[in-house]
Amino acid sequence: MTAAMRKTIAITVSVFALYLVSVMMQAQLWSDILATAGDLLAIGIVFHTVFTTDNRMYRTNYILIGMGMLCWGVADLTWFIYDNLLQKVPGESTLIALLYTGTNVFLCAAVVLYAIFRLRKWDVVQFLLDAVCFSAALLWLLWVVMFDMNGEAVRVLLSDDITSTICIWMDVFVLILIGIWYLSVRKGKIPTFFGLLTGMIYLFSLTDLVYYYQFALRQYIPNSYLDATYLLSLLGMAVATQLYYKQHPHSFQDDQNSNSNIGNRHKGVILLAGPVLIFLFRGAYIALQDIAFYVGLAVLHVFASNYILKSVTNRELLGREVEMNQTLEKQVFDRTHDLGIEK
Repeated sequence: MTAAMRKTIAITVSVFALYLVSVMMQAQLWSDILATAGDLLAIGIVFHTVFTTDNRMYRTNYILIGMGMLCWGVADLTWFIYDNLLQKVPGESTLIALLYTGTNVFLCAAVVLYAIFRLRKWDVVQFLLDAVCFSAALLWLLWVVMFDMNGEAVRVLLSDDITSTICIWMDVFVLILIGIWYLSVRKGKIPTFFGLLTGMIYLFSLTDLVYYYQFALRQYIPNSYLDATYLLSLLGMAVATQLYYKQHPHSFQDDQNSNSNIGNRHKGVILLAGPVLIFLFRGAYIALQDIAFYVGLAVLHVFASNYILKSVTNRELLGREVEMNQTLEKQVFDRTHDLGIEK
């Protein structure tokens, strides 16, 4: 790790620790100031790193992430002005709501852009299987844990305003998409910077869902531990961005990366974490139907993935056999042609 990276990590940890202390002490003014300072730090790290290196790969993705942070930072700054200078209620501001929504839009765009790039290189059938299984697993988890299998709770959550509804749907979409990506990597190693980046985006979307859930129930408290998690995710994205560019200042041969969604890693087993999470979040209670759902989903995924793996392997073997036969035929033809000339 370079000296610049150690310095960045030390500064971000210090800022986050100061904000966390202010939250614990319920110092609202200092919490507002430090939240905005943390946002500006994350924004500065991302844009300075992106525009001072020669590496062009994924630049658009990182710019989108930086734009999302910029929206969040401006929203926090506006919140500070409303709350401390104008003596207005920030939660009632349409401008602030739109700025926070901008963060979701840009982060979602960054994730979708990478997914489109990766989908061109992965087996489509396996990707669709992963997509269906993980989507079903996550939606069922949210349905049981967050909404207690109550359609009225969903209606209340989505009936607040249009910006809230958009953010909720984008949060769920990002969680599903990143989950599908992780479930799909069966061959090759995930780079550290990429694992950190996707983990922080995942944390942001998950935190955002919890925020809207608390807000719908009128339980949200500004500058709480939930807001600390928001700041942690933004600073984590900034650190991951600098880590990527410090490790790959000129290029990153991801197009030749060995990552593949075809391999022997049985990622479908992760679906069995669903019953465990339900058991933990619902106070040591889980219904038999929840266990049956996740076990059935995991079994389906494992057997279908094995079938797809065998089909892909057979297709590759057939391709190699055809290539070898063509090479052999060419050698025979060349040898026969040479013998004809000698005669």
